Order: sequence, then C-alpha cells, then structure tokens
Amino acid sequence: MDAPEQLRQAIVRAALPLIGHDPPPSTARLAAAAGVTETDLLAVFPDAGAVVRACAATVLAQISTTLDPAAEIRRLDAIRTDQPLAARLTEALDIVGDYHRRIRADLPAGQPAGHPDLRQALTRLLAPHEAHLHLRLPAGDLAGALLGLACAGDELPSAQVVDLFLHGALVSG
Repeated sequence: MDAPEQLRQAIVRAALPLIGHDPPPSTARLAAAAGVTETDLLAVFPDAGAVVRACAATVLAQISTTLDPAAEIRRLDAIRTDQPLAARLTEALDIVGDYHRRIRADLPAGQPAGHPDLRQALTRLLAPHEAHLHLRLPAGDLAGALLGLACAGDELPSAQVVDLFLHGALVSG
C-alpha cells in the first residue's frame, strides 16, 4: 500500500468517531484527531466533506461485508440431499442461526432478517420435495416461513423449530 493511501486510511479511522456530531468537524479537527497536519490531510482529501464521504463509504463497506451471506450460502448448498428432510432443515437452520449471530455480533443495533439469498438456498433444499411429499405451499413460500420461524424462535433449538415447521404446534393423539 502506498503512503498516500495509508494516510487516507489513518485519517478515516481517526475521523469515524467524529462524524455525526454538530458542528461537523473541520479539516483542522480531523487532522488533529489523525495526528497529522492540516496540510497533510489536504494533500489526500480536498476538504472535510471528502473525509466524511470516505468515512461513510468505509462504514457502508463494513456493513455490506457483514450482511453478505455468501459463506452461509455455500454451506447451505453443501448440505447433503440424501438425508431426511428434517435433518437437512435442522442443519440449514443451524447455518442460518450462525448468520444471525454474526450479524448481531458485528452490528449490535441491527435486527437480522432473512436475506433473500438465504431464502433461495432454503428453497433449493425444499424444492425436491414439492412433488412427492405434496407440500402445502410452493417451496419458496415455505422457505420464507421457515426463515420467519428461525428469526422468531431464536431461543428454540433448530430441531424444535424444524419439528414445529413440519408437524405444527399441536400434539397428535
């Protein structure tokens, strides 16, 4: 990494805690927070607004990385399809739970929701059963319902959520 880019990153890291306060930080205040001269700051940013925009871009990139379910999608797609549906769904909910815990850890104020890619991966797990198990709803609708149960039932183990999903709330007999 070159020196100007390192300087830009150092200034952004130092500026992040100052953003959102009233009045907006001046170039002098931003430079002081970063431990550089105002001249150094102005060598890599044209003004304080550019620093604020760089901070916003950094935060958005961090949020995007946190919310990206790519690793969980790979794990969902790797679930063996030769095991019973309940076992597959339990494994899938454990993976979805990992995603939600990661979001809570990285974005404590955020409430996790079912990411559309997670829903598609769950749909792929349910789709083979659409015809021969006579599912009540299309696989995509059931995947959304299962995600909703998973989000709402965080205190329940995945196997209990799957049992509730597959067999309902009533005990038969």
